[in-house]
Amino acid sequence: MSKHSWFNAFVAKGPDYPAIRQSSAELQALLLKAGLGAGLPLGHAQDLSALAKFLASDPQLLAMVAAALDGPHHRASLEGTDEHIVVE
Repeated sequence: MSKHSWFNAFVAKGPDYPAIRQSSAELQALLLKAGLGAGLPLGHAQDLSALAKFLASDPQLLAMVAAALDGPHHRASLEGTDEHIVVE
C-alpha cells in the first residue's frame, strides 16, 4: 500500500464525510496553520494561505496540497559551482 493511498481514494471517489462550508477567511487560517504545522517558513505558509479561494475551487488540487504537506520534510542543500549544482 502506498504512502498516500488515502489521497488516491479521495481523488477516485471523494471523501466519505459531508462537505463543510467555510468562508475563505476560515480556509486561509486553516491553510496558514497547516503550512506552519508542516514546517514551512512563515512567509511560505502565508503565500499558501493566500491561495485559499483558488484551492477551494478545485477539491483535487486542495487534496494535492494536503498530500504535499503530509509526511516528513527534509531541508534541501545546494552545493557546487556556477556550472554544476548538486541538490540533496
